Amino acid sequence: ALFEIGRRQMLRILERLPAEAFERKGLHTDDGELTLLDFVRRYVGHVEHHLRFIEAKRERLGVPRVV
Repeated sequence: ALFEIGRRQMLRILERLPAEAFERKGLHTDDGELTLLDFVRRYVGHVEHHLRFIEAKRERLGVPRVV
């Protein structure tokens, strides 16, 4: 539930940004210059990584899957 709340809050922030804001660049410590759009795309993909990790951990612990 907390994860979902955080995602909704971030969505509200991102929806209020003008389109040109997504072309602004920042400096990633490992990958160098990235746009905000690059960061958002990475975040969305990385969420799946965490969800798979959580599901595997729950399975090893014998905890039922959350639907």
